[in-house]
Amino acid sequence: MNEGLEKVAVLGLDGLGWPYLRRVVESGHMPYLRRLLRNSYKFELEAYPPVSPPSWSNIMTGVNPGKHGIFSFDYLDRRTLKQKLYTALELEHPRVHEMLAFSGIPSVVINPIPTYPLMRVRGTQVLSYGLFTPRPVWYPDYMRKYVGILTIEPFRVRDVLPRCARVVGSRLELVKKTALELDWRLYWVNLSMPDVYLHKEPCLVKRDVRVGREEAIVLRTLDKLVAFLDREADALILASDHGFGLYDKVVSVNDVLYRRGLVRIASRKKETAAREHEELMHGLRGGRSIVFSPELVFKIRMFFQRVPFIKEVVKSIARGLKVDYGVRVDISRSTAFMASASSYGIYVKEPCLIDEVVSILTGYGSHIRWVRRREEVFWGPYVDRAPEVLLCPRYERGCKLAHGGLIGRETAELVRPTGGHHDVGVLVVRLKGGPELHDGLRVPNYVVGPLVMALLGVPLPHDHDAGPHLRAMGLKEPGRRNYLARWRVARDVSRLRVKKPSGP
Repeated sequence: MNEGLEKVAVLGLDGLGWPYLRRVVESGHMPYLRRLLRNSYKFELEAYPPVSPPSWSNIMTGVNPGKHGIFSFDYLDRRTLKQKLYTALELEHPRVHEMLAFSGIPSVVINPIPTYPLMRVRGTQVLSYGLFTPRPVWYPDYMRKYVGILTIEPFRVRDVLPRCARVVGSRLELVKKTALELDWRLYWVNLSMPDVYLHKEPCLVKRDVRVGREEAIVLRTLDKLVAFLDREADALILASDHGFGLYDKVVSVNDVLYRRGLVRIASRKKETAAREHEELMHGLRGGRSIVFSPELVFKIRMFFQRVPFIKEVVKSIARGLKVDYGVRVDISRSTAFMASASSYGIYVKEPCLIDEVVSILTGYGSHIRWVRRREEVFWGPYVDRAPEVLLCPRYERGCKLAHGGLIGRETAELVRPTGGHHDVGVLVVRLKGGPELHDGLRVPNYVVGPLVMALLGVPLPHDHDAGPHLRAMGLKEPGRRNYLARWRVARDVSRLRVKKPSGP
């Protein structure tokens, strides 16, 4: 093992993009971070797909999804045609803290992703809580005492920013207490902010929007967290899984495929369909299912955008109805479809149709940046878990993907801009000594894990994908090591605990 830095800290902030970071730094509410940025190396972090589970898995494993197996929030079970959530049980590659444990390096990790179920690897100190963890979990047993520090409130979309302001102080206290009391050379904490409140208030990414009281509380507390970690470590890394932006255009992949006869609409309540999209209306008890044409749904959605208070009136009147202004896809009868927008991909049942689907979607170049076969995007033994065709919208032109149903238009301009992820995250590296880096590059997000290990002087995973990018940044590899065999034992034990068969 080569000589490296004694301590490295990583602060992961979900959904942090450079525009929002510049806004909050210029607001004056994060003075420490502002000074730190002047003396740090700054990079743009490529994130594809820009969705938390695969992106954080890239960051923490050092490999692309074709090697770690996590491609989205959810996946389609091709045998049952049901959508299921990705969990840590589908992960196929060790993360940084687990690889460090096999080298005898102690670490503390808060919210490793995937978060649940917890992977128990001797030598790691882990605590997980939050939206994708049904309850706080920890390893080893002595980590349990820190759960009491946390303020955990039920997640409610309506008051998400005030909630963040109420709980962020306990996150700072948790980090301080664990960092000061536990033995570590790597301290890594992932937080759901700012993504969790930007989804509710996307206008906050605009540079000229004033910082309100609740946002100021969050920013000042995060600034204290940055200052604390910077003091405790020889290197501080600030990383995000994707950026966040405002969009005034959408492209509906399923509407495009519907016009070509490849997507079929679900017309009966019991037909297999995408998990997240239900019939437009159905009674809670014994009511009829009503499916409207995509064109009518689009008109309804646009009317509610122009006159939003009418939507609230309709909701208050129709208390006994569940309303979803979308039309869902019948997966069982469709031959090519997008099951959910978070997959950024199209499942194609017949291989002979793949080139046709690529050609059809490539024709929407004003809204879609690129369309490719999955093998052109990812590489590794688990590529076949991904949808057959992948695409990336033109975020730079204000375009995002519509949801996984149908909206009644192939492309649409929105009356009011809406928020969403984009494919450029943040990487900031603050070093007190150590190597000099080449600043200002754009690098893929799977560079972060190997970067951490290189700074600590620990051999990198034998199959990592970051080699050329580390060299471009000015880093030398401290050797390589195969960590897979030992890690798979721990992973398989976790599967046995929940009696889950391997693989999606």
